[in-house]
Amino acid sequence: MIIEKQVVLNACLFPKISWFQKAVRFENVLLSEEEKYRKENHPNRYSIAAAGGRIELTVPLSGGRNQKSKMNKLVIANDLWKRKHWQTIQSSYGKAPYYLYYADAIHEVIFSNTKEFSDLCLKSIQVMGKEMKLKTKFSITHEIAGVSLIDNTETPIYPQVFSDRNAFQKDLSVIDLLFNTGPDALNYL
Repeated sequence: MIIEKQVVLNACLFPKISWFQKAVRFENVLLSEEEKYRKENHPNRYSIAAAGGRIELTVPLSGGRNQKSKMNKLVIANDLWKRKHWQTIQSSYGKAPYYLYYADAIHEVIFSNTKEFSDLCLKSIQVMGKEMKLKTKFSITHEIAGVSLIDNTETPIYPQVFSDRNAFQKDLSVIDLLFNTGPDALNYL
């Protein structure tokens, strides 16, 4: 499946499925620490599916959302978000087919003692890659991201926990794909 050697992508927390669809095509994915934080990219936000539809979970950053810092200078504001994120993930995916297999790995990322936001992003991406058995290697770079994440990639349709009450929620965090498809997640990418 790997067709190219290396790419530099924007760092983000628990990336969207489309991010991983791009990443899986490369042997090495370098996460840019030199990019300036831009709130329109939402690197500190990820989306999951819940009973009522899409939910956005956000990690608070010191300096607020209007800062112009580089990604490697961002610091997580506090630990108050961790419990809320974990409770939301539990209530949204507790009955997902593969929740029990992957919940501990995601819990470990959320409750890690990481204070630097780029380190938390890297950890979340590495754990998701490992759980999906990707051959892609992920690391930090000081280069500027060279590939736009906006392309014509379609989110694959897969079974979701709340498909009986909600239409298919596309391009959620890869957490959704992993909890719903388990070891087949890589095939969907």
